[in-house]
Amino acid sequence: RDDEWQTRTLWAPQIDVQQRNDAIVVRADLPGVLKEDVQVEVQDDALVISGQRREEREEGGDDQAYRMIERSYGSFYRTVPLPQGTNPDEIEAVMRDGVLKVTLPIAENARPRRIQIQS
Repeated sequence: RDDEWQTRTLWAPQIDVQQRNDAIVVRADLPGVLKEDVQVEVQDDALVISGQRREEREEGGDDQAYRMIERSYGSFYRTVPLPQGTNPDEIEAVMRDGVLKVTLPIAENARPRRIQIQS
């Protein structure tokens, strides 16, 4: 069936998006994905995380068969809309222990400011 094939070839990793005063921090769970198979880009005011998790195959002959496959393999693609004032030139991306962390600084003039109320 076509919809089963699409499910296996395109999956969406789980992400967390946290806004701090000075930055947006995006964390994506990418277990089993090599750093070389991940792309991080900014396109049209959005952060785009894409790549591929390759199917793991053990060496050994034709006698291997699966009884059940629940892990997703293939291409993945996630987009996160960015607020105005995000500085794409200062983005940092680090991948450690299967988690991609992308930090996007927010320009000083775009950060939230508390206004003191006068009496």
